[in-house]
Amino acid sequence: MYGDHAHCYRSWCGFLKDGDKYKHSNLPHGKDLTSDSLRSDLEKIFLGNESVNPRKLASLSSSQANKNFNNMLAAKAPKAKHYSSSASLGYRIDSSILQKNEGYAYISEVHASMGLSPGEETIKRSSKINMKRKKTKEKAKTKEAKRRRFFLKQTRTSKTASKEIREGKTYESEIVTDKESQEIPEIQDITKIPLNEQEVIKAPVVIFDLETTGLSRKSDITQLAAYSESVNFSTYIFPSQPIFKEASDVSQQHCSSIQVGS
Repeated sequence: MYGDHAHCYRSWCGFLKDGDKYKHSNLPHGKDLTSDSLRSDLEKIFLGNESVNPRKLASLSSSQANKNFNNMLAAKAPKAKHYSSSASLGYRIDSSILQKNEGYAYISEVHASMGLSPGEETIKRSSKINMKRKKTKEKAKTKEAKRRRFFLKQTRTSKTASKEIREGKTYESEIVTDKESQEIPEIQDITKIPLNEQEVIKAPVVIFDLETTGLSRKSDITQLAAYSESVNFSTYIFPSQPIFKEASDVSQQHCSSIQVGS
């Protein structure tokens, strides 16, 4: 990356194959890096850190661990939300790191360190999720799972290649346009439509109400009523389960409030 190809091999190094035409495909304008401070930081990370294996990284091994952590961080601190103006972002990043290193049990441990109750349900759920995470990790190491991932990768690559052929440059990735050789068309101003020429569409407002056999999601609907301006609708439905006392009490209170209001 810094233009030093003393340790490169001609079998894979593009510079040794054709140095006059070689450009870095993953660097701005294909030019070599020049920052000495950046090089020093990179050497500290890759050469001065025992936990980093340069040989493993050089052979382009799997980066699933990094993608897994990125998914955790994106779930707790999505890019679409702005958390950097408060301490919330730091807490979210810390919780992502704890979840990656310690598992889901970190929640109960944090509660205990703060003098709060860890919560039996929280402990049960974290243990269940950790067990599922362990099984998924073990399954991912099997030959069948690796073959499956390889097959899916080939399928995605094939689909992308076919779309690039059919749709041309509009679907290709990493497209760089030359501003000097191409004229960028200007975006026309938005045409303002006079108010008297605009079509105003008034959507109807519908107010509806449901009566059910209970308060759970599995309850049956016993009555459906709706009102929209001058149109009224009401129908009763025979339920397949008995009406619970809680739902009956709610309906009675609702009827009583209507009578008092009227």
